[in-house]
Amino acid sequence: MTQDESSSDLVKLTIDGRDVLAPSGSTILEAAQGADIYIPTLCHDERIKSYGACRMCVVQQEGRPGYAASCVTPITPDASYTTNAEETVELRQSVLNLLMSEHPHGCLTCDRIVHCGPNDICLRNVSVTDRCVVCPQNHRCDLQATVEIVGVTEELLPYNYRQLPIKTEDPYIDRDYNLCIACARCVRVCDEVIGVEAISMLQRGDRILPGTPNDVPLSDPLSGCTFCGACVDACPVGALTEKDNKWEGLPDQTVTTVCTECEIGCQLTAELKNGELLRVIPDLKGGSNSGLACVVGKFKLLDKAFSEKRITSPQILDGTKHKNATWERSMEIMMQGFKEFSGDQFSMVGSTSISNESAYVLQKFAREIMKSNNITNTSDVLFDRVTNDAKLNFNKPINSISESKTILLLGSDLEKSHPVASYQIHKAINYNDANLIGIGPIVYNELGRASEVWLECNPGTEPEVLELLTYYASQGSDSNYSDQIDIDKKLELTGISKEQALNASSYISDTQALSFVYSATINDNPDIVSSLADSLSATGNEASVYIFRNAEGNIQGVNDMGLRSTSGMAGDVKFDMGTLITNIASKNIRSLYWIGDVPEMEESESVKFLDALKTVDFLVLQGTSYSDQILSYANVILPTEVATEAQGTYTNIEGRVQLSNPVKPMMDGANFIWKAPVDLALSMSLEGFGFENQEAIFDRISDEIEGYGNLSYSSLAEMETGPLMEMIPA
Repeated sequence: MTQDESSSDLVKLTIDGRDVLAPSGSTILEAAQGADIYIPTLCHDERIKSYGACRMCVVQQEGRPGYAASCVTPITPDASYTTNAEETVELRQSVLNLLMSEHPHGCLTCDRIVHCGPNDICLRNVSVTDRCVVCPQNHRCDLQATVEIVGVTEELLPYNYRQLPIKTEDPYIDRDYNLCIACARCVRVCDEVIGVEAISMLQRGDRILPGTPNDVPLSDPLSGCTFCGACVDACPVGALTEKDNKWEGLPDQTVTTVCTECEIGCQLTAELKNGELLRVIPDLKGGSNSGLACVVGKFKLLDKAFSEKRITSPQILDGTKHKNATWERSMEIMMQGFKEFSGDQFSMVGSTSISNESAYVLQKFAREIMKSNNITNTSDVLFDRVTNDAKLNFNKPINSISESKTILLLGSDLEKSHPVASYQIHKAINYNDANLIGIGPIVYNELGRASEVWLECNPGTEPEVLELLTYYASQGSDSNYSDQIDIDKKLELTGISKEQALNASSYISDTQALSFVYSATINDNPDIVSSLADSLSATGNEASVYIFRNAEGNIQGVNDMGLRSTSGMAGDVKFDMGTLITNIASKNIRSLYWIGDVPEMEESESVKFLDALKTVDFLVLQGTSYSDQILSYANVILPTEVATEAQGTYTNIEGRVQLSNPVKPMMDGANFIWKAPVDLALSMSLEGFGFENQEAIFDRISDEIEGYGNLSYSSLAEMETGPLMEMIPA
């Protein structure tokens, strides 16, 4: 419920004698949770649609006989509900009794559980496989907590250990179905939200438990598992656990951080113990991901920090070889080289993975100290292509994709480029009966299987397909769009039939909740964006637009900070990667300051880039790793922090400004990216660069950059998730 919603949207009811106001359409459980009233659940999970299987959440409504499952029962105005009547508690205890006949519970009924450790001798002679204290989920188990609060009857049903083998053959995830309570949360989140169906409920003798097709490992292609970890996060017991650190127990510290792998910017909770990362939990309060993540955010968050290829010390060129150097000596060499080649002879390229703070200081250094506007970033062309048209700005939060009734999907495989966004498409299909229309020469595995129609067009003809769909969808409307194109020629060019186009267009013309989802790459036909805009205009639909850029995680923030050029050496010609290579080759640019990763390029472009790079008179590389060939061209090499080692802000595709906190100390020898330009400026006794930390830089950003006003580290830290700002036009 937002502050903007009127009181007419609220329903008044009573729960356990307390007056409660809840949004209309809420379930009893949601109303109770909003009022901090506890109702036990075991099959409920906020990421999936409730279905009332476990019956632990039953409540009584005054004036009605029987019990209602609160997770699926809508509230009734002025109704009175009782959650903890004696007979209700007894019913829950009976349900727990049945569950515990299928789950080890030697410790659940023992009052010494709080005193025992995994190495203690059990005074009740409970077998090791039946003890909670040796379960990896001990003190993190929903069943354990529920039994403690609800209690159980004195006479329990007989229990026999299932004797199922523990499956440890997969990376990242261990499975022990001896502990499973068959709540199906893992199966449902995998099927209904992730859209993979890697696991399903299978008959195992006289039992039905989760499993994979033909009992193959999750890593087997037959399974299709992407190791997003949603099943692990959904599991209420110890049946599914993270492989690493599974026995380390509870954390002594939690840190809210952000995954910067892609521009969704998933909000994560990192659990630490003695300063070491135990596990990562996607944050249910995360505005962009709502408790979901992909394999990178869940299991590979620190891979870059511990990469064997990581640069570990500053280096300078000594003759034909590089040698380790102090930070101070490296700054001296940089100052000499940049002084010799400044102004139009200097250029800067920044990665779109760096923080807002680093991007701001870098562009300030280039413009104010080096007196150069030859500034660009590694995703500049793609950013301009899909962002310049203000009509196609990303206009709604990512999770609103799930509210669509028809989704038109274009571009690269969203399951791979932006997995968390693809989850919202599956939610729309499974929970909102949405129709997915795919356009492209390749039918993607999961999204293709979930689509209602997939138009397999010839490569590069997506704009023409959009024109065809718009033509047929606008038939009978006031639009004159139908007079503008040669239908037969378009059909022949695209390789799709008239019947296919008519069928797909019917979904567009009939829907009231249309969404365009485009996963854009630099190699796409550049006319796709303008064709989308024309389609919106011609059909008159109030469509939602979600354009995801296949680039690094802070492409929006880096461009907001000004780490790009509005004009370069030619004055009114924009400076980008293409003009960079051309001007290096013609010796107009003599010094280059490259920060962050080098993007993947097609072979022909890579050859041009490397040929140009080796001719640069003075090259500084500041990053975590580069190829040996690129390193060999550098005069100075500086190691930097990775995102998980430093505090900083990142702006995601929605325009959501998020504060990321470090989950590990910075590697010895590394330094902040912004520290080099600040030290160089201070050594020249120049004003305006007296930043002591990232927070001071962000305060300056808040004062100077449009859209970031009134924000600070303290205000961002107090928010459950980063605020949305209006996207800044390119």
